[in-house]
Amino acid sequence: MITFAQIQDVCRRYRAAKYFVDIPLVKLENARQKYRIPEAEPVIALIDSTVLGSAKQGLAVCQTGLFWRNLGRNPEYVTWEELSSLTVKVVSKGLGVRWWVFSDGREFNLAGAGELGQGRNDVVVRLLNDLTALAKGSTAAAPVGTGWKLAIRQQQFGPYDTEALIRMIAGGHIDQGVTLFWRPGMSNWASLAELPELTLPDAKAAPSQPRTRPDRIVAAELVPTAPTEPKAPPLAKTFMPAENLVDINNAPLDDLLNLPGLTLAAAQRLVVERHARLGFLDLGSIGEFLDLPPHKVQRLSERVTLKPFVGSGRPVTSARRRVVDF
Repeated sequence: MITFAQIQDVCRRYRAAKYFVDIPLVKLENARQKYRIPEAEPVIALIDSTVLGSAKQGLAVCQTGLFWRNLGRNPEYVTWEELSSLTVKVVSKGLGVRWWVFSDGREFNLAGAGELGQGRNDVVVRLLNDLTALAKGSTAAAPVGTGWKLAIRQQQFGPYDTEALIRMIAGGHIDQGVTLFWRPGMSNWASLAELPELTLPDAKAAPSQPRTRPDRIVAAELVPTAPTEPKAPPLAKTFMPAENLVDINNAPLDDLLNLPGLTLAAAQRLVVERHARLGFLDLGSIGEFLDLPPHKVQRLSERVTLKPFVGSGRPVTSARRRVVDF
């Protein structure tokens, strides 16, 4: 598992304008709020991509992974475990703006941080290359089949060493209500309450609910089930209270912008299209309309509900939908 000291050592190799290892407090507070970095998550380095220096857009190198926010987009992050299995390339999308695109579709740009250099002197490219190599090396060094595995709604993640898992719990990355734990030597999956070795000395340090985006409770490399590993018991299909789900057929634009994977442009298109269709019938048609990759449709499914479209009148039923005869 990649360690804090290893990440810090890589980050301290570089010096550039708008790249901070000793981060000013105002920038750090803005980044935590805008990138949705958990309070317990150590921030090791920060790239400020704003023109005026507020750091409300940019990239943060943290203990568990990379957090970032682009102008007009929802915050995103990638864990070191994910990064170890991804590739990243730099592409130009016009106006001289470079985008760093991950192989799973996630992307970011640092349009306001041109001082970081180009070509061989590009600090961002060199930094990401070093961090990716570190993540891949740490993953290769950890033998599959050892360490802790997590089960969430019949999906398994891991393995993690004990120290890393405790950090994830403390940072609010794990919803304890729906997560089960297992490691070699255990006869069955167990809840966190049954595992004192994962309990923090200060019980208050481990919140019972995640403080960050519920769509990213755990983001890690999916590992196939080992032959001797017990099957995870069924878990609840939802982990958000129904009243907290966003009604994607009727929610205002501001609420849609809080959904994972929806940019301002995508949310505006969605509002226009749902009026034209008198509401979407299923999440699959939304994913197809917005051309979302499967992992983003899955994140949406855990955050939204689809109620009859209301518009300016009564709810739309099948009887009110237009039928076209051919």
